Amino acid sequence: MKYEEKITELFKNAYTEVNKNHDEAVIAFENYCNIRNRKIPVMVNYDTHSDVYLNTKQISPNIANWVNFCFSRLGLVEYYWIIPRYIMQNSVFKKVFETSDKLQQETFQHGAMRAFGGLDDVLKENFLLNKETAELITVKKINFLNEKNKKFNLPIITAEHEGFVPVSIYIVPFDKISVLKDKETALSIDADSFCNSGHDTINAINNIDITSDEIKKEFDFFISALYENNVKINAASLTRSPAYFPPKFEKEINEFYSKIKSVSNYQMI
Repeated sequence: MKYEEKITELFKNAYTEVNKNHDEAVIAFENYCNIRNRKIPVMVNYDTHSDVYLNTKQISPNIANWVNFCFSRLGLVEYYWIIPRYIMQNSVFKKVFETSDKLQQETFQHGAMRAFGGLDDVLKENFLLNKETAELITVKKINFLNEKNKKFNLPIITAEHEGFVPVSIYIVPFDKISVLKDKETALSIDADSFCNSGHDTINAINNIDITSDEIKKEFDFFISALYENNVKINAASLTRSPAYFPPKFEKEINEFYSKIKSVSNYQMI
């Protein structure tokens, strides 16, 4: 099947919005939930960054934590962060992100979940969500808090504790995207998933000659992976991220998003 036909098949029933910065994805998915009177229990994010904060109370959505608010506001319980193909395939980019792998996998400390360059298989972690504060709490922190609560005869925090919801995060290398097979999901695409020129890779990208054709091939690889695994997209947020995506490829990303938007046959359901 041709590239354009795959896009049509994937997005023909999806509610789709294009936005500038990634925190606007919350608005896109809120609009979808309100219009269709649905939640988004499952979401896939194709992104260089997780956009998730752990063990920290959140005040309002920003580009680093907006996924927390999909958990707290929109019924999200299953989040798949797809590590971009360019990280897994390019040795220069892969090295940039490999240094944080061991620390992240062993501890999941507070702060932002970092990109993974050396992950070989799907990594699943379970958390408790505090719906009031949009805080995603690791098992390590829960155990720490419960030890304190025992000393002072306070209630033990469990998945059944009022205001807390068990949720899961899957960190998925691109070549393990088959974990999404036949799954119905909301989809977020950040342009920096195809090439990132943000602060975390600016030195690396200066040493790599990336062409327009290579960027377009990355679009094709991603679309083909979704199509081959029969991913059922109900809502899509398409983010341009000008602070992270190389400006010289602005035309390419706008054309790619326009193709998706043009085939999205949104209907009131």
